[in-house]
Amino acid sequence: MEQRRKGLHYAAGLVLMISGIQASAEVLGGNVAIASQIDALPIVLRPLSRAAGQLKRCWRTPNPAGANGQSEIDECEANAGAKWTLAFQAEKNGYAGQTCAGAESQSLQLYPFGKSGPAIYTWDGPANQHSLVLKQDYELFQHPCGGDIFNWNVLMRHIDLEGGALPSPAQVTQIVDFRWKEWIRENSERRVIAAFQGFWNNQSHLIEINLYSPGWSDAVPQNDDILVATSWPTGLATYIVLNSTAVSGNLIVDSLQQVEINWLPVLENLVARGLLPRPAGGWPNSVTQALAFGFEYHNKAPQQSGVGDMEIFKFEISSTGSSASIPEQNDFDSWRYVASNPDLISAIGIDISRSRKHYYEHGFWEGRARTSFDCLAYEIRNSDLKPMFHSDCTKLTKHWIEYGYQQGRSTR
Repeated sequence: MEQRRKGLHYAAGLVLMISGIQASAEVLGGNVAIASQIDALPIVLRPLSRAAGQLKRCWRTPNPAGANGQSEIDECEANAGAKWTLAFQAEKNGYAGQTCAGAESQSLQLYPFGKSGPAIYTWDGPANQHSLVLKQDYELFQHPCGGDIFNWNVLMRHIDLEGGALPSPAQVTQIVDFRWKEWIRENSERRVIAAFQGFWNNQSHLIEINLYSPGWSDAVPQNDDILVATSWPTGLATYIVLNSTAVSGNLIVDSLQQVEINWLPVLENLVARGLLPRPAGGWPNSVTQALAFGFEYHNKAPQQSGVGDMEIFKFEISSTGSSASIPEQNDFDSWRYVASNPDLISAIGIDISRSRKHYYEHGFWEGRARTSFDCLAYEIRNSDLKPMFHSDCTKLTKHWIEYGYQQGRSTR
């Protein structure tokens, strides 16, 4: 397939950019048909009446000492030492993962507003209460690599780039207040993106969500929420791009908005569809490597190719849950858990240890029901069981697992 779009790869200790692929609705490399979207995902865009800067000017490029490297640390103490990373990757269409200038993820020099260059940034507002403007201007300035360049520009936290600790994939929520503005010509394309990268099973896995991508080059059915699902030879085991049909709400240009993403249900949805591997031993055995927000601009001409302007007011990363909320084992009814999840009946049966292991490694993080099976309702709906079990819930639950489910008996 012709290489038409690009994304990113946050490898451990390194940030790499990768070129993507014009994707039909298939898993690239595996030719496995993508299942339809299972559930509405917790990816929500909502309007805001007002927004205030909440960012600290404590940032670096991926390699401050390299070509186009930069950093500002004057507000890092107020930020508990954790640094933001500003990344900019420019790639010629068709050259996967190859920066057209400069170093990886800092292809172009980032210029403060008022200085000369197409990649511009501005920290607005008082100390420790900034908004950040990321701007690409291909009207006034000529791209140093020419035309037909994919330019990816994000603000991110990365654990290997002094970004501090991040909540686990089972607990992480990303909330960003922003405003997107654009001056578009026919010879340009753009997309607004949020991204997650995690590490498990000794591999990195990257998920991008296109919050807004009109006219983007991926050739997929309009109602398909998957643009790309593939692996990447540079060490990225999974690279998935969701399009805006996966998002609740619409991005409105030049309007204050907030996006909120609870990442675990998104990851579980992709696991259930066979697009993403589950961590061996469950989500506790996984790590969030990076979270990012920004945009990508495709300037098809060296100049007079439009402007993209993203202002970020807040980038909040929070923990939505805790492993402490997992019930103690003496409160856990293994058979009732299996009985409440018919797909586990044939897989686990009455094996108590396997039932507990499944719940603690998978079921809790998937939000599975523990107590939806009603033993007394099962007995009432099946009157022949009353003289045998006399409302003994343990025996009734065991009977449902071993016989009743396969016999098609009613439980309600």
